[in-house]
Amino acid sequence: IEIVKGASSALYGSDAMGGVVNIITKKNKTGKKKLTGDLSEEFYSSIRSYTSGKLAYSGEKFSGSLTGSFDWDRGLSERRNTVLLDDVTIYKVPTRRLGFVRANADWKLTSGKIGTYALFSDSLQKSNTTDYETMEYHTDRYELGVMGEKNIGDTWVLSGFASGKLYTLDSDFKNVTTNNIRDTDAKFADGETEIRASWDPNLTNSVLMGFNGNFQTINGDSFSGTKKQLLLSSFAQDTLTIGSSGKLLIVP
Repeated sequence: IEIVKGASSALYGSDAMGGVVNIITKKNKTGKKKLTGDLSEEFYSSIRSYTSGKLAYSGEKFSGSLTGSFDWDRGLSERRNTVLLDDVTIYKVPTRRLGFVRANADWKLTSGKIGTYALFSDSLQKSNTTDYETMEYHTDRYELGVMGEKNIGDTWVLSGFASGKLYTLDSDFKNVTTNNIRDTDAKFADGETEIRASWDPNLTNSVLMGFNGNFQTINGDSFSGTKKQLLLSSFAQDTLTIGSSGKLLIVP
């Protein structure tokens, strides 16, 4: 774990103005292929279990991993006789479900690297607000991204990423005495692209410039139509190292 104090935007992007916590994983030995994996199962009680696992491969040019977990709490429900109705279902302990899976792949090229990832997660909860009212939340998340980096000569590096995200929410409220059912759906989509160029002309200057575009949409039952937002930004900075010790930096 490397702690980098001060501005390091030329190496770690435009958000690294205050410092960086850089986690460096173990490097694979050249030419050696390695396949690892693990699986764990935990039982907290007769109604809850947790499963997690990981499968990873690393080689000289390619590495990839598949991780996931599933947390299941079936809860406790009972059929209860009430004053207004004969029998209703009561969740004494809410039913919960939470799971995700993520896949990563990275390729090392002669003058750079490229990587991609995909993610899916699912969440569900069922509970009671009163004996006669039940509430159910269900959310899903989908995400896909690609990133790359290319060295141009000894002083230029081009890098960037593109990602797409989709979030869905479905909430159902039901009152069994009035047979009132309210179903609320919402969807949020997010697409983002960023291109960066870094230039190190000498030992004291490190120039970073780039462009970012982010497009978001949201629609749901709470309002009419689809709301949209487009954010465009550009940035440039020059990190100047003052003195031979490298402890004083100026970042205009």
